[in-house]
Amino acid sequence: MKLLKGKALIVAMACGLVLASVMIALGFSHNSQSEFYLPGGGIDLKFSLGVFGVWFVIGAIVALLTQIVFQFILNALARKDISESK
Repeated sequence: MKLLKGKALIVAMACGLVLASVMIALGFSHNSQSEFYLPGGGIDLKFSLGVFGVWFVIGAIVALLTQIVFQFILNALARKDISESK
């Protein structure tokens, strides 16, 4: 499949990375229940990396699905234009 070999995968990974980074930054700044920090001080890396990983996967999948939908629409419009010109 051409989708997984091309630029779409790189863009999807970048979107996932950006989304996960923003969500972790928001989590650290709005941490009212102290979920990201250990009781003795320090950051709970296991929980933080888990949240980061979940948002990374969500962002990458949504970006790939969006690319597939737009590619399908563009292909459908291109076929329609070709069939109308004949």
